[in-house]
Amino acid sequence: MAVYSKGMGEEEKSRYDFETLEGRMEAYRATERFVQVFDLKGNVLADIQCPKGMLLGDVVNGNGQWVMTKDQAFFGQEQDWQTIYMLELVSK
Repeated sequence: MAVYSKGMGEEEKSRYDFETLEGRMEAYRATERFVQVFDLKGNVLADIQCPKGMLLGDVVNGNGQWVMTKDQAFFGQEQDWQTIYMLELVSK
């Protein structure tokens, strides 16, 4: 699997202050993310747009599930708990 974005143009990039964490997070939230899934030979099996509001991490648990968290700031609410998502690939 590989996570990527299609980037942003210079005009859009100029809207964000990349010198601050807040500015970088605003830019991150504004950029669409995609996941490409490959087979063992490197062929693309799927190209999936990620739902907004998820922080895509680099953690895979012992069951082979990709662990992600909900971006509370994206939804404008801070909760006393953290929502964790686990993505698992299954064959058809």
